[in-house]
Amino acid sequence: MSSTTVSAFPLALLAVLLVYVWKRRASTSQLPPGPPGYPIIGNVFDIPQDHAWLTYNEWAKKYGDVMRVEVFGKTTIILNSLKPALELLDKRSSNYSDRPRLVRDSLCMQVDIVY
Repeated sequence: MSSTTVSAFPLALLAVLLVYVWKRRASTSQLPPGPPGYPIIGNVFDIPQDHAWLTYNEWAKKYGDVMRVEVFGKTTIILNSLKPALELLDKRSSNYSDRPRLVRDSLCMQVDIVY
């Protein structure tokens, strides 16, 4: 291996890492607080398999009633009390709910097929 290849590899790795960190910070700036996770895997080891509500209750004392966890790039919002749950899921439900578009139905409507 040439010396330029060896010296270019760490620089490329550093550049990829910096872009990852920059994009992650930009995407999480509008989200509620939550426990810090590891790169790529997130909080996969922090979420217990049994009695998860006990862990969420402890996290609520530290991060508040609305918090987030991230596992393998998927963000989950945890609502830990009735007040934010009613506010977000009942009063603002139209902001957060959506139905998937059914391609089959729209295609059948265009061709006037009844099934």
